[in-house]
Amino acid sequence: MGVFVICWLPFFVVNLLSGFCIQCISNEKIVLAVVTWLGWINSSMNPVIYACWSRDFRR
Repeated sequence: MGVFVICWLPFFVVNLLSGFCIQCISNEKIVLAVVTWLGWINSSMNPVIYACWSRDFRR
């Protein structure tokens, strides 16, 4: 659960912030690309997390 929050929270915070205050984010394209990739990295980490920590998944 912690990895999910670490990976997706910046994405949602940046998207909300860009909707209310576009000047608050410098280099908006780069920041949006980085937080989007961070969310996608979470998807690639899920199989590793499940394989290491879930006993049911290992069976």
